[in-house]
This record gives sequence, C-alpha cells and structure tokens, in this order.
Amino acid sequence: MSTTVFTYEMGISHHDLHRILPHAAQHRDYDILIDEGRIHIHEEDKTVVIVYGPERKHQIALLWTHMIDIEFHYHGYDEDEAKAYHDHIMRCYQRGGG
Repeated sequence: MSTTVFTYEMGISHHDLHRILPHAAQHRDYDILIDEGRIHIHEEDKTVVIVYGPERKHQIALLWTHMIDIEFHYHGYDEDEAKAYHDHIMRCYQRGGG
C-alpha cells in the first residue's frame, strides 16, 4: 500500500495539538517526538505520522491566533481507510462553527 498525505496550515498551538491527541488517536498507541515535531500513531501494521512545524502567530484585525504547518502521512492504509481516519482526526481538531 502507498502512503496518503494531507497537508494543511492549521490555526492551532502545539499545546492544543498535543492536548486533543488522545481523542484523535482513539484506542491507538501514540508517541510524541517533540524535538523532531512528529507524532506517531500506531495501529497494528499501520502508522499515521503527523509532522508539524514551528508555531507562529497570525493576526486578523485585533485577533491573534497560533498557526502551524502540518502534514498527515498515512502508512499502510488504503485510500478509503486513510480518508475515513483523517476525517475523524480533523473533526477532533475542528473549532468553532461556520
């Protein structure tokens, strides 16, 4: 199976990324490699590797928010499995409405 990759710029801090991770990982084991900016989520012979960049601030009018560049690499998942699990992860990190 090939690797499926999703790339984003997300309005989230490293703290919130790590705080929400247990919910996003569900029952899967995970490792956080903070110095390398990586998270590994393990499930049998499948792995999700989340690679994130440094935190930066973004201003919209008088509002400041944290931003990071982030990539989700799905190893060992077929395309439908990767999309389904990625949708779950993105719902966990979704904020606000609109």
